[in-house]
Amino acid sequence: MTALPTIHLNGTGADSLQREYRAVRKAIAAASDALAAATCNARDFYPQNSDAWRRAQAERAEAFRLLQQVSDYAEAWELHAMNARVQSAFRLAPLTMTPTEIATAMLDAHRQRYETVSDYDDSTPPCLAAALRVLPPEADLPAVIAALETIG
Repeated sequence: MTALPTIHLNGTGADSLQREYRAVRKAIAAASDALAAATCNARDFYPQNSDAWRRAQAERAEAFRLLQQVSDYAEAWELHAMNARVQSAFRLAPLTMTPTEIATAMLDAHRQRYETVSDYDDSTPPCLAAALRVLPPEADLPAVIAALETIG
Protein backbone atom coordinates (compact mmCIF):
# COMPACT_ATOMS: atom_id res chain seq x y z
CA MET A 1 0.00 0.00 0.00
CA THR A 2 1.29 3.41 -0.95
CA ALA A 3 1.98 5.94 1.82
CA LEU A 4 -0.03 9.02 0.88
CA PRO A 5 0.35 12.56 2.24
CA THR A 6 -2.12 14.49 4.33
CA ILE A 7 -3.21 17.38 2.16
CA HIS A 8 -3.66 20.47 4.33
CA LEU A 9 -3.24 24.24 4.21
CA ASN A 10 0.43 24.23 5.30
CA GLY A 11 1.44 21.46 2.92
CA THR A 12 1.73 20.96 -0.81
CA GLY A 13 -1.53 21.77 -2.56
CA ALA A 14 -3.69 19.09 -4.14
CA ASP A 15 -3.59 20.90 -7.50
CA SER A 16 0.23 20.73 -7.58
CA LEU A 17 0.32 17.10 -6.52
CA GLN A 18 -2.27 16.07 -9.08
CA ARG A 19 -0.50 17.94 -11.89
CA GLU A 20 2.96 16.65 -10.92
CA TYR A 21 1.96 13.01 -10.57
CA ARG A 22 -0.05 13.13 -13.81
CA ALA A 23 3.19 14.31 -15.47
CA VAL A 24 5.05 11.38 -13.89
CA ARG A 25 2.48 8.93 -15.29
CA LYS A 26 2.75 10.48 -18.76
CA ALA A 27 6.53 10.19 -18.64
CA ILE A 28 6.31 6.55 -17.56
CA ALA A 29 3.84 5.84 -20.39
CA ALA A 30 6.27 7.45 -22.86
CA ALA A 31 9.14 5.39 -21.43
CA SER A 32 7.08 2.22 -21.72
CA ASP A 33 6.20 3.03 -25.34
CA ALA A 34 9.87 3.74 -26.11
CA LEU A 35 10.95 0.47 -24.54
CA ALA A 36 8.29 -1.43 -26.48
CA ALA A 37 9.58 0.14 -29.71
CA ALA A 38 13.21 -0.66 -28.90
CA THR A 39 14.60 -3.72 -30.67
CA CYS A 40 15.01 -6.89 -28.66
CA ASN A 41 15.26 -9.78 -31.11
CA ALA A 42 16.27 -13.41 -30.70
CA ARG A 43 18.62 -13.17 -33.71
CA ASP A 44 20.85 -10.88 -31.65
CA PHE A 45 21.29 -13.52 -28.95
CA TYR A 46 21.72 -16.85 -30.77
CA PRO A 47 25.52 -16.52 -31.05
CA GLN A 48 25.62 -16.61 -27.22
CA ASN A 49 24.62 -19.59 -25.12
CA SER A 50 21.13 -21.05 -25.43
CA ASP A 51 19.89 -19.30 -22.28
CA ALA A 52 20.79 -15.76 -23.39
CA TRP A 53 17.53 -15.05 -25.26
CA ARG A 54 15.35 -16.36 -22.41
CA ARG A 55 17.33 -14.23 -19.96
CA ALA A 56 16.93 -11.15 -22.20
CA GLN A 57 13.15 -11.74 -22.42
CA ALA A 58 12.87 -12.10 -18.64
CA GLU A 59 14.87 -8.91 -18.05
CA ARG A 60 12.69 -7.01 -20.52
CA ALA A 61 9.51 -8.27 -18.85
CA GLU A 62 10.93 -7.17 -15.49
CA ALA A 63 11.67 -3.70 -16.89
CA PHE A 64 8.02 -3.37 -18.00
CA ARG A 65 6.84 -4.62 -14.60
CA LEU A 66 8.95 -1.99 -12.83
CA LEU A 67 7.64 0.78 -15.08
CA GLN A 68 4.08 -0.34 -14.26
CA GLN A 69 4.93 -0.35 -10.55
CA VAL A 70 6.14 3.26 -10.75
CA SER A 71 3.05 4.23 -12.76
CA ASP A 72 0.79 2.62 -10.14
CA TYR A 73 2.60 4.56 -7.40
CA ALA A 74 2.16 7.86 -9.26
CA GLU A 75 -1.48 7.04 -10.00
CA ALA A 76 -2.18 6.50 -6.29
CA TRP A 77 -0.80 9.97 -5.51
CA GLU A 78 -2.67 11.55 -8.42
CA LEU A 79 -6.00 9.99 -7.39
CA HIS A 80 -5.41 10.94 -3.76
CA ALA A 81 -4.84 14.57 -4.76
CA MET A 82 -7.84 14.53 -7.09
CA ASN A 83 -10.07 13.17 -4.34
CA ALA A 84 -8.78 15.82 -1.92
CA ARG A 85 -9.65 18.54 -4.46
CA VAL A 86 -13.19 17.22 -4.85
CA GLN A 87 -13.72 16.82 -1.11
CA SER A 88 -12.44 20.33 -0.51
CA ALA A 89 -14.73 21.75 -3.19
CA PHE A 90 -17.75 20.03 -1.74
CA ARG A 91 -16.97 21.15 1.81
CA LEU A 92 -16.86 24.72 0.55
CA ALA A 93 -19.84 24.40 -1.82
CA PRO A 94 -23.07 26.05 -0.78
CA LEU A 95 -25.88 23.70 0.14
CA THR A 96 -27.89 25.37 -2.61
CA MET A 97 -25.94 23.68 -5.42
CA THR A 98 -28.28 22.13 -7.93
CA PRO A 99 -27.90 18.45 -8.81
CA THR A 100 -26.64 19.48 -12.24
CA GLU A 101 -23.95 21.70 -10.67
CA ILE A 102 -22.91 18.85 -8.37
CA ALA A 103 -22.78 16.37 -11.24
CA THR A 104 -20.86 18.80 -13.43
CA ALA A 105 -18.29 19.44 -10.69
CA MET A 106 -17.79 15.70 -10.17
CA LEU A 107 -17.36 14.98 -13.87
CA ASP A 108 -15.08 17.96 -14.42
CA ALA A 109 -12.80 16.85 -11.59
CA HIS A 110 -12.60 13.36 -13.08
CA ARG A 111 -12.08 14.50 -16.66
CA GLN A 112 -9.15 16.75 -15.65
CA ARG A 113 -7.19 13.55 -15.18
CA TYR A 114 -7.49 12.60 -18.83
CA GLU A 115 -6.01 14.36 -21.83
CA THR A 116 -8.00 12.68 -24.60
CA VAL A 117 -11.27 10.82 -24.94
CA SER A 118 -9.34 7.59 -25.49
CA ASP A 119 -7.70 8.03 -22.07
CA TYR A 120 -11.09 8.30 -20.35
CA ASP A 121 -12.63 5.22 -18.82
CA ASP A 122 -16.23 4.91 -17.73
CA SER A 123 -15.59 3.11 -14.46
CA THR A 124 -16.84 4.78 -11.31
CA PRO A 125 -14.22 7.44 -10.69
CA PRO A 126 -12.68 7.64 -7.23
CA CYS A 127 -13.49 11.35 -7.11
CA LEU A 128 -17.16 10.54 -7.71
CA ALA A 129 -17.12 8.12 -4.79
CA ALA A 130 -15.44 10.82 -2.67
CA ALA A 131 -18.02 13.39 -3.76
CA LEU A 132 -20.88 11.07 -2.85
CA ARG A 133 -19.38 10.61 0.62
CA VAL A 134 -19.35 14.36 1.27
CA LEU A 135 -22.64 15.41 -0.33
CA PRO A 136 -24.97 17.05 2.15
CA PRO A 137 -27.66 14.68 3.52
CA GLU A 138 -30.36 16.75 1.86
CA ALA A 139 -28.89 16.19 -1.63
CA ASP A 140 -31.38 14.67 -4.03
CA LEU A 141 -29.34 11.65 -5.18
CA PRO A 142 -31.78 10.48 -7.90
CA ALA A 143 -31.55 13.99 -9.39
CA VAL A 144 -27.73 13.88 -9.15
CA ILE A 145 -27.68 10.53 -10.96
CA ALA A 146 -30.11 11.80 -13.62
CA ALA A 147 -27.92 14.88 -14.12
CA LEU A 148 -24.83 12.68 -14.44
CA GLU A 149 -26.55 10.65 -17.15
CA THR A 150 -27.47 13.75 -19.15
CA ILE A 151 -23.97 15.27 -18.84
CA GLY A 152 -21.81 12.19 -19.21
